[in-house]
Amino acid sequence: MILSTVAVLLTFGMVIFLHEFGHFLMCKKLGVRVERFAFGFGPQLFG
Repeated sequence: MILSTVAVLLTFGMVIFLHEFGHFLMCKKLGVRVERFAFGFGPQLFG
């Protein structure tokens, strides 16, 4: 049960990260200025 919960949370987090990273990549590709890229309310990862 605990392992399943952890697996679901990690998978959900990865899906959200990939979704947001897709926004980042498209902005870069289209020439939109990206000041920073962060996951959730965490520290800046790129930008």
